[in-house]
Amino acid sequence: MTQEFHSNRNKEVVAYYLADNSQVACAKEFGLSKQRIHQILKKAGAWVPLQRSNRTHHVGVVVSEKTKGALEDKAIKAGISVSRMAADALDNLVKE
Repeated sequence: MTQEFHSNRNKEVVAYYLADNSQVACAKEFGLSKQRIHQILKKAGAWVPLQRSNRTHHVGVVVSEKTKGALEDKAIKAGISVSRMAADALDNLVKE
C-alpha cells in the first residue's frame, strides 16, 4: 500500500476518533489493531489520555457471555469502557 493511501486512511481514522468514537471502535471500523490506532492518533496529536476518576474500589460481578457482549457493544457505542459504564449505572442506581 502506498504512503498516500496510509496518509488518507490515517486522516480518516483521526476524523472518526474525533467524532466521539473510541479507539476500539476505530480499530474495528478500519480493521487495525488498537495499538496501531493509538500510534496514528498520538502522531496526529489527537489522542486524549484516559481521565482517571477517584473511584478506588473494585466490585466483581459475574454475567453471561450474552450480557457481556451486549455491554461491550453499548460501551463501544458510548465511547467508554464497560467498567466505566457499569460503575456509572451502579452510581445512579444507589442515588435513587
